[in-house]
Amino acid sequence: MKPLSALSGFGIRHWWPPELGDASSSGSSSELRYAYFSRAQRLLIEQQGQLTIYDTGAYQFRGALQNSGSERKLSFVSQHGLVALDTLKVVAPDKR
Repeated sequence: MKPLSALSGFGIRHWWPPELGDASSSGSSSELRYAYFSRAQRLLIEQQGQLTIYDTGAYQFRGALQNSGSERKLSFVSQHGLVALDTLKVVAPDKR
């Protein structure tokens, strides 16, 4: 994957590739933004100009939580409870 600034062909309305369609859910904080695509079983995280794509498998995400501790870990609310971002398989990391 290229840095977001180098990617072309992104839709005007969204920051993710148009072939993913509309996100099932998306959000942002001052440090990152995410978009979840249930049909594709993909979660995209963009942080500091780097895009990482995760395989969500059978999880169905309903929202995101970011703890306020010093580590600032991101978790997602699923049908099975909280799922930590670092437990998901990375399928396409940003390669700078």
